[in-house]
Amino acid sequence: NVTGLSYKANTFKKLKAAGYTLGFFGILKAVLKNTNCPIVHVTALYKHFMYFEILLLLLCRVRGIKFIYDIRAGSAKILYKKKSWIYRSGFKYILAKSDMILVEGKEYIPFIQELVGRTANYFPNYVDVSVIQRNIISCDVINLCYIGRVVRDKGVSQAIEVCALLND
Repeated sequence: NVTGLSYKANTFKKLKAAGYTLGFFGILKAVLKNTNCPIVHVTALYKHFMYFEILLLLLCRVRGIKFIYDIRAGSAKILYKKKSWIYRSGFKYILAKSDMILVEGKEYIPFIQELVGRTANYFPNYVDVSVIQRNIISCDVINLCYIGRVVRDKGVSQAIEVCALLND
């Protein structure tokens, strides 16, 4: 039943948003209470959460706490182009005022340089397989475990195709 699945997906999204919001206010509370917190490292959540991130950035400024903003590979550039001028201004504000910007995708380095004239630090989000000892194991079934958003850009379909080729 498509309607039932849609309802469950929307309910899950609301619960997830509530969880993020509660977690964020927990971080705000911890920053307010803790006097020994020299750095806050925020992994960007984008969309409506960006406004909470601005609030946290301002609180860090007032408390003298360093603020590191981590832009994951994903939708930051797409959302910047798609969203309103208010959103774009807020995003640029975070980039301009953060003590350090980390990026997990090299394509964000020129993007950030162009937006706010700052150099982002590349912080790759992958495993260097050249340092892993490879053992060929014969098996009948290939199990694939993926944790993350299932969207075209993540390459999940290519991973499934590779598994199918390896299984032949």
